[in-house]
Amino acid sequence: MKRWIAMAVAGWLLPAAAGAATHLVRPDGSGDFPAIQAAIDAAAPGDSVLLAPGVFRGPGNVDLDFGGKALTVCSQSGDPRDSIIDCEGAARGFNFASGEGRGAVVADLTLTQGAGEPGGAVRCWRGSGPTLRNCIFASNASPLFGGAVCCVLDASPLIVGCTFVRNRAGAGGAIACWTDSRPEIRDCLFLENSAASGGAVECADEASLELVGCTFRENQARRGGAVMVRERARARLAACTLCENLAEENGGGVGCETGGAALLERTLIAFGRGGGAIHCGEGGTATLAVCNLFGNEGGDWRGAIAPQYIQRHNLRADPRFCDRPAGDLRLHPDSPCAPGTPLHRGGGLIGAWPVGCEP
Repeated sequence: MKRWIAMAVAGWLLPAAAGAATHLVRPDGSGDFPAIQAAIDAAAPGDSVLLAPGVFRGPGNVDLDFGGKALTVCSQSGDPRDSIIDCEGAARGFNFASGEGRGAVVADLTLTQGAGEPGGAVRCWRGSGPTLRNCIFASNASPLFGGAVCCVLDASPLIVGCTFVRNRAGAGGAIACWTDSRPEIRDCLFLENSAASGGAVECADEASLELVGCTFRENQARRGGAVMVRERARARLAACTLCENLAEENGGGVGCETGGAALLERTLIAFGRGGGAIHCGEGGTATLAVCNLFGNEGGDWRGAIAPQYIQRHNLRADPRFCDRPAGDLRLHPDSPCAPGTPLHRGGGLIGAWPVGCEP
């Protein structure tokens, strides 16, 4: 599993805009500024605040606020494991509340031990929409919702290439989007997150959510082991892999309740524990096209989604992972999720992982 986490968090450095300045901050305060917030306050739009290797703690290095500026805070090395913001269970890492757009970037950092209410590590609200890229969110928590990240009140962040591991919350163990928020989440890994509802992600209260190319493994909740969609929210999952997630009650992979609607395209849900692959209750709906549901405790194509089996090129077939016990979710060449195989006639890859091993 460790090698796949490393692959998921491998990223790239953001090139600085022409004429933009860089400001170096060191954990011991010996850089250009004594703390991260001081560098942000002094930076002009387009500048970059580089964090040297080490662990940043305490006042000025947590509860960081961009103040509406389009600038970048990132690790100096480009490796998120090198520069760590440790909130020590007493603060969150970043608070976006001034209408920041995609030009406000947090990249290549690890955020850990965040404890915001809501949003353990990052809160996006009041119309903000920053970019979070190639970050590791580890062991953050919120007693409310969004163990690592919360999106609320018309927030629309772009979250790309991030890893969420062992975060927890009342709802949305890793990410929660509520109240007309519209996050876009791409190529992220969700591992061992937990909540009462939505072990990894919850979308509720008329929010809308895009999940593309994401992997969910060993997340758990009472309802919606990986993803929960409820309260007239809308979620789209495209080319995602959900494997070995757990729901104690309903929806080992995805839960839809109280008017929540999920659209799943070219998505794989396999080997879930408890609650079936997808559960639709209390007016919730799920629409599937070119999806494979297989080996889930409590059933694959059951309940409200049963009529969709073998329609729209949906499947029920062993995905033939390369090495599931080792965390290798790539596919054998003869996997029914691979394009061109006899059982798969819907076109395109099913799931987030390509063919990667010999038969």
